[in-house]
Formats: sequence, structure tokens, C-alpha cells
Amino acid sequence: MKTNDHPVFRARTDRRLLTDRGGVRHILVDVTAPEITRPDDAERPPLDLALVIDASGSMSGPSLEAARQAATGVVAAMGPHDRITVISFADDVQTHVASLPIADQGRTTATRAIAKLTTRGCTDLCGGWQAGVTTLTDHARDGAQRRVVVLSDGHANRGVVDPEQLGLEAAAALAKGVATTCVGIGEHYSTTQLAALCEHGGGNLHHAARPEEIVEVVCGELGQILTTVVEGVALELNVPSGVSAEAVGPFPTRERSDGPAIELGGLTSGATRRVVVRLRCPEGVNGDRLSVLITPTWRRPGADEVIRAETLAIELLYAPVEEVATECPDIQVCLEIAETWQRDMIRQASVMVEEGDREGAAGFVDEMRGELEDYLRDLPGGEEILERLQWFRMRLDRSMTIRLAKEVSSCMYQLSRSTPDLREHHSFKMEDIDRLD
Repeated sequence: MKTNDHPVFRARTDRRLLTDRGGVRHILVDVTAPEITRPDDAERPPLDLALVIDASGSMSGPSLEAARQAATGVVAAMGPHDRITVISFADDVQTHVASLPIADQGRTTATRAIAKLTTRGCTDLCGGWQAGVTTLTDHARDGAQRRVVVLSDGHANRGVVDPEQLGLEAAAALAKGVATTCVGIGEHYSTTQLAALCEHGGGNLHHAARPEEIVEVVCGELGQILTTVVEGVALELNVPSGVSAEAVGPFPTRERSDGPAIELGGLTSGATRRVVVRLRCPEGVNGDRLSVLITPTWRRPGADEVIRAETLAIELLYAPVEEVATECPDIQVCLEIAETWQRDMIRQASVMVEEGDREGAAGFVDEMRGELEDYLRDLPGGEEILERLQWFRMRLDRSMTIRLAKEVSSCMYQLSRSTPDLREHHSFKMEDIDRLD
């Protein structure tokens, strides 16, 4: 790679001043990946890919056929230096192809194995995923990018099913250099289970509402993997005693002795990912300063070395009430923070609807809306953000189907993480919400 292959990190705060009572402040961090063009497969790291396919009974028919087509398309698009693993899971876990080189007859062998996939039994999601991770780590080779892609249409009901535990397992796999992406199929998969694997596993979560979308999404994700130029991006925060820090949005936090680390995952060439860090600051004395240090870390695809970027410093100042009241905030930063906040509220509420808690979703929005209104008070441009949230809240009082909730949560997830909707013909936008009644 060239010398300009490093991502660029930028941190801005909405307001610098605090009263002696403390309060909440936000930091907006942008990460922009370098633009790297590779003319052919020889210049990218080799890919070791594990396709882990749900073969439970609910996948019978068009869903499994589309998964077969998608897997076959992925194998056809892989390069001669790549390796493929194909695993299916139901009550049991079956490894059909293990770390098979695509070169020579590997492509043909993998394609034939995929064609023989059949459905059976229930859903041991974690068992299938773990088999993919184990295969990639057991056959690890220097310089190769390692990725598990899971396709599932259901709730895991065998093995590990708790999202928190799934997240811990995915984080451990990521620490070994194996990232995880998931494709949720239809209306009945568990968003929380798949999101736990992806967010903690450094990959992406995609939604395929119909069987025909599976091929688009899986083949599109392969393109995303092959154009990834930075992996394992994280923000290590060093915060003063008494200050708590958390990410707003679907970004997991890893605890460290001197502060949290926010995991952002990988980025494709030229892409930008944005995260809002919420700081809850304690009481203080006028004139005191709070220094928050942010050290970005990342890896090159296929490399084990963790690269530490230059530390970013944000300084907050305790000041008299009248100075705080007259401080001119960075309006553009405030609006971008509020937009991120609003999206995350809608995403969380939509997931609650998916899980059957419509009443809880409405209560959550009502509770959080007041805080957002306070934040946006007197800020030009804030009315539109609040209007969109109110429109969604009114929509909750009408009949919101599981299908619609899936589309909305997926849309907000992708906007929050700046990842594309890979469905070429059926991509969803919020203005489509009434079309799906």
C-alpha cells in the first residue's frame, strides 16, 4: 500500500463550557478511510471466507434456493488466492467445505457442495457461526483477511442464544482477526442476536426482506469486503475521574482501565463513519478543565499489527452560568449530533416493535423526546429533526407490522453506521414507510 493509506480522524464538540453543576456534552468523531484503488485481485490481501448458512426448516423453499444462488455467486466472484468455507446449521452443524483454495478445482468443488444443501431441524446459530470462526482460525495464514458471513431467517433456539453472550463471543473472534457479517432474511430473524454478532464482530448487518434480495445482499457484501481498506477501527477514550462516556448508536463499547474503547468496525475505500460520544460530566469549580483524550486505533486488512493514530484532545471548561448561557454552540455539529440521536431512538423503538413491545416503544420515544427537544431548543434547523421523530411516534400509534419495523430498524442502523443498503431494486427509505402498510 502507499504511504497515504492511513484513515483520517476528526473530533469536534457541540459546546465547550459547563456550569459548576456539570452536565452532558457531546463529541462528534468522523473517521474517513483512505481512497485506495486496486486494479486487480493481486494487489488486495487474500480472503479466507466462511459462508454460514441457516438450514433450519423455516429456510425451506425459495429462501434456501436464494441462499444457494448467493453462495454460488460469491464463489464465482472470489479470486484465485482466496479460500472458501461452507457450513450449514440447524439442530446440528455440518461443514461442507473447509478452507478450500478457490484455485484449480476448488471453485467447482465448492459450487457442487452448495448445490447439495438441504433444510433440517431447528436453529443453532452460535454453533454454526463458531464452526466458521474455528475453521478460519485453524487454517489461518499470514496476510489473509478472515470473514464469516452468516445467513439466517430465524431466532436462535439452540446453543447460545443470549445476545450479550453472542457479543462476547464475537468480540473474542475479532480479537483473533475474524470479523463477522450477518444477513437477516424475512420478518422473523432476531435483530438483537444478529446485531450482537456483527457490532461486536466488526462487520455489517444487512436485511433481505425477500428471497430474491439475498443474492443482491450477499454478493454486494462480498464487494464491500474486497474493498475494505481499514479494519478494527476503535476509539480509545481517556476520560477524567467522574466522567462517563458512551456511544450514541449501534457501536459496542469495550471497557479499559483508563476509559472505554468504542468499536467502529471496518471501512471501505473513501468511506466515512461518524460516531457521537456522549459525556456525562460531574460537578466542578469555575476555571477547572476536563480533558478528554481520544486515541484512534486500526489495522490493515489481513494484518495483526494494531496501528495507533495521533491522539485527539477535547477540552471542556467550567464557567459561570452567564457565560455558559451565552456560549455560541457549533450549530452544524449540534444538528449532526441530534440527527444521530434521533436515528438511534427510532432504531431502538423499531427493534422493540419487532420484539412485540409496541407500548414500550411508544413510551421510550416519549421519554427520550423531551431530552432531544431540550437539546435542540433555539437551534435553527432543529424543528425538522423533531418533526420526523414526531411523525414516527404518530406512526407507532397506528398498526406497524413486523415487516415495516424490520425495514425501519435496518434503515436507521445503516444510516447510523454509514453502510449502504445493498438491495439494488428494493432499498428502503423512510419516505416509503406508508407504502409497506
